[in-house]
Amino acid sequence: MTENVGDRELERAMTVPPGLFRPDGENWLVVVEEDGWPAEVISPDGVVAEDVVVTDAAVPVGTAITSVALQHVTRATAVVVTSGAAVVGVWSGDDLVDAALRGGTRSGGDALPGDIQLPGRIRKKNITRRCRYTDHCGSCTRILVVPEKPSPMPQCPAQAGLAAHKFVW
Repeated sequence: MTENVGDRELERAMTVPPGLFRPDGENWLVVVEEDGWPAEVISPDGVVAEDVVVTDAAVPVGTAITSVALQHVTRATAVVVTSGAAVVGVWSGDDLVDAALRGGTRSGGDALPGDIQLPGRIRKKNITRRCRYTDHCGSCTRILVVPEKPSPMPQCPAQAGLAAHKFVW
């Protein structure tokens, strides 16, 4: 029996539109563009994934890990797992790295069968910034995801214990 990506240890994820939001400490945040395509992936503790790959849950693990898209897997890689248009979870961390290490051999430059099932699209990457506002009560933890630096800066939603403020770039 073939193990599919959707059978792995997926972490919970929720989709959010570009803009201001705050990591909740439990779910991965998948920032989706207007067309529904994932643009950024942010871990529950607010760390932006360095490498993002999108794949269907039905893709075999062996095909996925031998794909050029997952040629350089690290703990900072996040695989957004979808079923149709819905995001069903994020595959990352030790389970992804272990699968890549135990998987097939990789060769640089050769077209692999997984390349057909994990097609890449060249997209302009959004800018992800954490608000740098601080006062005597603490620091702001809001995250802003935008295609370019806004001018003027938007109002940052007030948080418990912090004064109302504009987003600090």
